[in-house]
Amino acid sequence: MQEFTSEVRPARPNTFLYAVGIFILVAAALLVYAYYHRRGGAAPQTAEASPVQGLVRPGNPNFEYYKNKVRLTDVKAQLGINYAKSRIAIISGTIHNEGDRRLEALELHLALFDVYDKLSKERTATPLRPGVGIKRPREPMEKRPFTIWIEPIEQLWNPRNHGPQVPVTVPEGKGQRAKGKRIFCTFAFFLLPFSFLACGRHKLGPDELERNRLFAEILKREDRRTAGDDEFFPTELERSPHPEVREWCAIALGRIGDPRALPWLYRGLRSEYASVRAAAAFGIGEIEDRATLEAEGREVDPGAPREIAAALDDPAPGVRMRAMEALGKLGGPAEAALLLRYLGQISYRGGPAERTHFGLAITALQRLNQPAAVPYLERLAQEPDPELQWRVADALYRMRARAASATLARLLQSSDPDVRAHAARGLGICEDPELAAALLPLVGAGSPLPVRVQAVAALGNLKDRRAVSAIRAALEASPIGPANPDSVNFAVVAAGALASIGGPEAEQAVVPLLGCEGPVANAALVALARLCGGDARFFRLTRDVRLASPTATRAWAQALGELGGGESISRLEDLLSAGGAETAAAVPAIVSALARARAPRLDALLDHFLRSGDGVAVRAAIAAYRPEDGVREPWRKLIRAYAAFAPRNDVETKAAIAGALARWAAESEVQAALGVMCHDRERGARIAAGRALRSARVAGVPDDPGPAESTMTDLTYDVIASQRKERTLALVE
Repeated sequence: MQEFTSEVRPARPNTFLYAVGIFILVAAALLVYAYYHRRGGAAPQTAEASPVQGLVRPGNPNFEYYKNKVRLTDVKAQLGINYAKSRIAIISGTIHNEGDRRLEALELHLALFDVYDKLSKERTATPLRPGVGIKRPREPMEKRPFTIWIEPIEQLWNPRNHGPQVPVTVPEGKGQRAKGKRIFCTFAFFLLPFSFLACGRHKLGPDELERNRLFAEILKREDRRTAGDDEFFPTELERSPHPEVREWCAIALGRIGDPRALPWLYRGLRSEYASVRAAAAFGIGEIEDRATLEAEGREVDPGAPREIAAALDDPAPGVRMRAMEALGKLGGPAEAALLLRYLGQISYRGGPAERTHFGLAITALQRLNQPAAVPYLERLAQEPDPELQWRVADALYRMRARAASATLARLLQSSDPDVRAHAARGLGICEDPELAAALLPLVGAGSPLPVRVQAVAALGNLKDRRAVSAIRAALEASPIGPANPDSVNFAVVAAGALASIGGPEAEQAVVPLLGCEGPVANAALVALARLCGGDARFFRLTRDVRLASPTATRAWAQALGELGGGESISRLEDLLSAGGAETAAAVPAIVSALARARAPRLDALLDHFLRSGDGVAVRAAIAAYRPEDGVREPWRKLIRAYAAFAPRNDVETKAAIAGALARWAAESEVQAALGVMCHDRERGARIAAGRALRSARVAGVPDDPGPAESTMTDLTYDVIASQRKERTLALVE
């Protein structure tokens, strides 16, 4: 092959034509922007907006589903200046609907923190609303970007510290639509004089071209969850002249999760670059995470705790932090003792870096969940830093450290609402009714909503009937409705707490909530069923209830399942036979309720839904499927259900079938079916099938479930690599 070269004479760019072209593009963008806003485009929202009706909130039977299926990625914050010279924060990211239901509306609560990690600004926004702008509802498995403006912003706000938090309210409005146009125009014309800088050509150097090529290859393998059969990863991790390439390799190996990568990452812990050592510790923690091992049916690699423990002596703080994090994921009692010895040698002085360091330590101790860590956490709670205090209270709650009630009661007196909220939640697990006296003053409207919600939930756990009057007074103190979302959130949790406390007084406090709208009435239905305990008076108290939405139908089905008895079973069966869109959406709840109520003809009903081909209904039937011991070959229904789903992209249903078959994994017919599932197109199904086979001690199950399917092309990886979007690999900062 011959290569011919000739001298290239640089052409003089026609600046005038470039200017005209850019001006036309900017003008077109402004026209499109104005056109869609006249049609009701999704402008930045203000606090005067009317709430979105029918949002699923804590206490609603479907809240956990959406909480687990709606995900935010690539969230970032930028700082800007508006036309009035005020600082504005621009928060953007991508919303993923990973469930099998449409997402009509989504509410986000955002909090901005200054350079001292103090709260600077809060905003609740609704980036997705029904009937607003050109944004249609999110279909299942769809993702779309969002952008939210927050203004004005204090001078001390740090754009690196931002984060969407739990949805609370739903404000939106039109007051800033014109302002949004003016801000857009200001930015567009301000950038116009500098746009000529982008008209030149930049020739990439050999090093940059090589890094782009390697980054694209790393991205492709990480996205497809495969380390490959070649020496790409071990070679680049150990010998690449680019430290960032080594770091990308270590993080990608952790995300892939292939245990074959552990020896490579152990060597990465000895790299001369601190960032590579930190990334290697992160990768080891991801691969050997206890939850991952349980999901895949693997045993912990004996070298992992030893290698990570040695990294606690690393001179770089970033490496030590990632080592602590990894120990929390993979360790046991010995690693908890080692971590406590390490923490006993350092003290907290209150700086931002130390706050991060100790925050990771608290999380690691909470994950290890060893009683020996409780005294240390209680001592750490004595530090006068609210950030540490609420993290300690949260860890004590998650560890079920009932012996720490004195520390939690002291934190309940904090001036910081986050500390009080987490302390109240922790007191709820301490099983001491005498603690209710400290929680009663917090349920009133004078406390912030998170504190009220956690206090009333804790009172429900303590089951002290003296709390009923205080809860009822708090419910009656302010109107409950869409115009007062705080009262709605409180009432939903209060209904569940009253049901836990029980008694005639609690029932009298719940009954008025049936007359409210939406989630409050739904929560009251379920609470009343728990309070009635099979008594027919439930139907008398709920005779005026109207099921006006699928959510209400699901709540009604759940209530009937809680109530039990022949009348409940009859009404559930009538609900199924009625048909209609609302009933179809409530089928999983009805099936679960029938199983809970022990319906006599349940097996025939489950068989019908296992044959239905509807993923949601099939998963509900699998969850309720409990065949008696005398049934012959009960696994055949599940194998038949998998045959219908094998060619489809429904990893949740396939994994549910594999998990149900694990009960009979010792049977040869089941092993054959699981062996077929080990070659399913969905990686998650292959992992579930492999776990089921390992549970029966079947030999020859591969450790690596193989690569995942991906819709991305090699060209897409090249484009991402050229734009240097390192955040796609969750790089360790």
